Amino acid sequence: MGVKVREKDPGSGVYYVYISHRGQRKAKKVGDKSLAKKVAKSIEAKLVLGDLDMEKFNSKSPTFKKYAEMWFQLPHERADRTQGHYVSNVRNKKSLF
Repeated sequence: MGVKVREKDPGSGVYYVYISHRGQRKAKKVGDKSLAKKVAKSIEAKLVLGDLDMEKFNSKSPTFKKYAEMWFQLPHERADRTQGHYVSNVRNKKSLF
């Protein structure tokens, strides 16, 4: 278990907090040195208490398609035809952008 503060590029003034816990590692851009030290202290306390779930911390965001499909399931006030167009566009397009 460890939490370290480092300036990624010397002289840049941008600091990162590096977390290593149970074989998993993560780096987060924080900002200046004083803020990075505060964040590191907070994360280290959570690790010691077992309050930081690294699995959740390392989880990836859903893809646009997956997120859109979840959104389609929510209640809405769109016309059925409009909803059908939205669903069709997401399911038939490989890239929307």
